[in-house]
Amino acid sequence: MASLQYFSGSTTRRHRTSLPTRGKLQMDKDRKSIYHLDADTLECPLCTEPLTSPVYQCENGHIACGPCCEKLTKGCPSCSQPTGRIRCLAVEKIIESLQVACKHAHHGCKEMLRYNKKDERDEHEQEECKYKPVPCYIPCCMHEGPKFTLPDHLAKDHKVGKMQLDPVTGSVNFIMSGSNYFMMVAFDDEDSIDGGLLLVHRESKSFLGDAFYCTTISGPSKVYNLRVKCRAGSSLYILETTAPDIAKNVPKFSVSKEYLLIPSSGDNANPREFDLQLSFPNSNLPSSTQKLIPPVV
Repeated sequence: MASLQYFSGSTTRRHRTSLPTRGKLQMDKDRKSIYHLDADTLECPLCTEPLTSPVYQCENGHIACGPCCEKLTKGCPSCSQPTGRIRCLAVEKIIESLQVACKHAHHGCKEMLRYNKKDERDEHEQEECKYKPVPCYIPCCMHEGPKFTLPDHLAKDHKVGKMQLDPVTGSVNFIMSGSNYFMMVAFDDEDSIDGGLLLVHRESKSFLGDAFYCTTISGPSKVYNLRVKCRAGSSLYILETTAPDIAKNVPKFSVSKEYLLIPSSGDNANPREFDLQLSFPNSNLPSSTQKLIPPVV
C-alpha cells in the first residue's frame, strides 16, 4: 500500500514518498519529526477523494469532507450520529501543512508540493516539471524519460545524427534518405544557457509521400524555416512555422499538425533522397506557410 511521509517541526515542514511503514517516528538533524502514514488515511471515506478543508466529524469521530457532509440526509453513514457541524481541526492542520513529492520523483524531481493545492500540483507535474517523461519517437521503442535525457538516448540507442547550426550562415544542410528518419540540430540561443536543440522528423507515408516537421527538445520554441528538395524531382518545398515542445504530447503525423509534405512519386521500390536546409528567419511569423517554388535555372 502506498504511504506518505509527513514532516513537522517548529520552522519547516516537508514531505516525501516512502515505503509503507506504520507508526514509525524518527528525528532528523533539524529536529523535524517524520511520520509515515498510508496514503488513504487522508482520503474521505465516502468519496475516496483527498481531504481538503473544511473537514467535519460526527460525535463519534468519523470524518468526511465538506461536499459529502452537505449530501448526507440521515447523519453519519457509520453510526447515524449527526455530522457536518463539528470541524476536525487536527486533520485540517495536517492537510494544510502536508507536502507531497512530485509524481515524477522516480525520474529525479525533488520538488515538494502542497498536498491541499491540487491545481498547483497539476500545473507543476503537467507543465513545469523538467523531469516529466517524454516517449521516444522511434517506432517500437518503449523508452520514456525526462526530456533532457532524450538526446543521449537518440544518439546512443538509435544512432541519430547531430549537426550544429552554422553561426555565420545561420543554417545547416544535410541529407535524409532510406531509414534516416531523424536528425538533431543544435544551435546557440541567448535565452538558453545550454543552447537549443531541434529534432527534424521525417515520416514516410507510401500513399501520400514523405512528411517533414521539427520539434523542440531543448531551448525555447522558435520559428524555423525548413527547405526540402527531393533529388529525383525539380521542386523546392518550404515550411515556416514554430517547432512545438516535444514534451507537450506532440502527436505523430496527422492532419492537425503543421508539416511539409513531399508528394509520393508512385515509385515505392526505390527509396528517395532529400536535401534539407534548416534555418531561423529574422521575424517570427504568427502562422505556418508552405510554399512550392520552382528551382532557379
